[in-house]
This record gives sequence, structure tokens and C-alpha cells, in this order.
Amino acid sequence: LLFSPFVLAEQFNQNGWTVKQNITGNFQSNVNDYEWLINITFASGMQSDFDDLRFTNVNNEQLPFFIDNKINNSYADIFIKGSYTTFGTQLIIYYGNPNVNTISNGFNTFALFDDFIGLNISELESVNSTIWTSTSTIPSDKVVITNGSLRILVTGNPPIQGVKSLKNFTSGFIFETNTNVFKHGHVRAFGFSNNSLSCHETGVTSVCFSTKGVFSDSNWISSTITNGTETFFSFGNAGIVENQDIDYKIIRNNTNNSVKYSFTSSSGSFERVETTNIPNESLNVFFGVDDSQASDIELRSAEVKVRKLVSPEPIATFGL
Repeated sequence: LLFSPFVLAEQFNQNGWTVKQNITGNFQSNVNDYEWLINITFASGMQSDFDDLRFTNVNNEQLPFFIDNKINNSYADIFIKGSYTTFGTQLIIYYGNPNVNTISNGFNTFALFDDFIGLNISELESVNSTIWTSTSTIPSDKVVITNGSLRILVTGNPPIQGVKSLKNFTSGFIFETNTNVFKHGHVRAFGFSNNSLSCHETGVTSVCFSTKGVFSDSNWISSTITNGTETFFSFGNAGIVENQDIDYKIIRNNTNNSVKYSFTSSSGSFERVETTNIPNESLNVFFGVDDSQASDIELRSAEVKVRKLVSPEPIATFGL
């Protein structure tokens, strides 16, 4: 398991860290710049909030990582970015330093990442122009960062509002977001699309979640469109409700040319796999709102990340 350094790589100063251990992995093929998910169980000597975790390759170069989920004094799910050439035990974890803060950073770790924190959480700000293009350039306008979320608010009957990523992605990537369909209205959509903020415009190629018509459970769909030819599936009464934070995932699988849609809400977990009209072209990530019925609608997204797909996923174990 040989990890290459990232742009900000530097030699790790081990002074102050009391524990050094290997993480072993099981790998099937060569992948570069892969975001490898591992589960770290709390161990004696770690800071209770995992702030002292650091990761290096065998050349003692620090690797970027992001703590995706954790329970203090219990476990942490962590994505580590790197490249491997052969199976081995060459990823190293350090901990046991009570005097440091975390360097967890999603922007360095993922192919695309935004937590929409902004510079001042209590004020309206424009989106990060190094990541997104936006239909709104004024912080007080319809597309803003506020209170740790991307907010797209449409009142009346304006053009489609939203953001589109500067980067585009082929098949072989996973889109994940925590998003709240916050207010009633017409079309809300997010996922992958070509030069559009919608799933349903003429000539659009997209892979996305969307409402098709006025919001209701029966109109909440997964939509796969190639050059205007659409395959969609209605999730029906699947528990999608307004004003609920829901985790959504879209997997564009380049191995079997399929798209898997899934989400987890308070009602449970749901998924759907499509194999018809699957686009292979590069698509941008987008969040869009279209209100053609002159009613207030709003979409809020707390986080989005895009990461590389490897199938099957590598298996990793923390230990000696």
C-alpha cells in the first residue's frame, strides 16, 4: 500500500506523538488519488475527539484526510486520500499528542467538497467562486451561504436559480450530499448535469434527484437522462418530506455502466439502480431550483462531496 503525497505534503515531525501504528489494507487494483474510508476505534492515548490523528506514507509524508463521522471516545470514520501500487502495510497512523488540534480537511481530501461554512456563519455570503459558478453574485440575492448551508430561495417566477461546479466528472465517481427540501413549490434538483441547473430541460444530460412537478412524495424521483431521453423512477411514499435533513448518494459506476441512487431519511433507507440511458460523458455537479408556479420554494444543502469509485471497495483494518 504505497500512498503518494498530495500538493500540501510535508515531512511529518513525530515529536510529541507517543503512538505509531500501521494500517493494513486489502486492494484489488491500482488507483490514484483515491479517498480511502477507514474506521478508527478509539484507543488509549488518543484525544477523545480524535484531534491528534495524523497519517503518513512510508516516506513520512503527511496525507490529507477528513473526519466524516465520529462519536467521541468511541470511533471515527475517516477518508484518507492517497495512491497505492501493491498490497502492503505502509500507511501509518500517529496519535497520542494532547497538545494539537485536528487538521481534518475535506477540501484537500475529495475530488470536490464544500461544507458551506463561509467566513461568518451569521451573515449572508456568496458561494466559493473557486468551486462554483452561481446564478447569483450578490450575497443578499437568491443563492447564498448562510448558517452553514447553501441556500437557494426562489420567490415568484424567476429563471432557474442555483450553482454549478467548475469541475466536471465522468462515470466512476460518487456524489453525496446532506440536503433539505425546505419549502413547498415546483422543481428542486441536484446531482450531475451538463451545463444546466435542472434535470428536465430539452437536450439535458443528467444524473440526479429531482421533483417532477409540484412537490409530493409521489413526485420525488431519480432521473437519468442522456441527450433528452429520460429514465426515471418515482420513489412514491418513500418518506421524503419537506424540512428534513436527508443524506443522498448517487454512484456512477463505470464498471457495469449503471447508476445507483440511494438516500436515508427518518423513514429508512431506499435505493434504486438504473441501467438504461446511462450517460458516460463528463457532467458538472449542480443544485438548482425552478419555480414556474409563482410560489416560494427553498433548498438547503449542508455539505457535498464527490469521491472516486473503486469496486469492490478496499478493506482496511486499524491495528499492529
